[in-house]
Amino acid sequence: PWLLGGLLGLGLLVFLSLLATGAVLLLLPAVFFPKNVENAAAAISGDMWRACGIGALLVVGFFPGLLMVVVSVLGIPLVPFALMLYAAAAALGLSAFSLVLQARFFEGIKKTGPAGLPGKVFAGYALMAGLMFFGKVIPLVGGVLSLIGFMLLAFGTMLGLGAAWMTRMGNQGRAAPAPAQPAQPVLPPPVQPVP
Repeated sequence: PWLLGGLLGLGLLVFLSLLATGAVLLLLPAVFFPKNVENAAAAISGDMWRACGIGALLVVGFFPGLLMVVVSVLGIPLVPFALMLYAAAAALGLSAFSLVLQARFFEGIKKTGPAGLPGKVFAGYALMAGLMFFGKVIPLVGGVLSLIGFMLLAFGTMLGLGAAWMTRMGNQGRAAPAPAQPAQPVLPPPVQPVP
């Protein structure tokens, strides 16, 4: 029993440390690049399906593209830069997704969320991490909760990658579509009286 309890405690400690590391990684873009995170979150909110499609292409095409870079002799030194750029885009995108997720959650429960951007990002990540954590702790329905948390994390990463691509790593804001102007009726020219 002591060995089993120790192994469970060690596993829980490793899982909590992974969640804490994820929280720190998501707070870095929110603290150091707040405008970029807001631009990417605006892209997710404004055009979610486009961001989802671009993110799916980036996820599917990453390893074949990396393999093509590795095969070429001149591309081998670019592999670490590609990996760092992909990881940075994923962290920025997941921070933006966390921002959107917490906004939708607090709108749904009709409460006010945290005030600052790092607090908002942490609240969104805490929702996903909480589902995964309680999924490991609760015996019967825990697997479903953990699966929902993992699916939110995976979908948020994919959506965030698409938003990071759309906004060029958050450097370009997504302009809101202009409101449609009502069509002006075309009037016939006035009739001139015949002299």
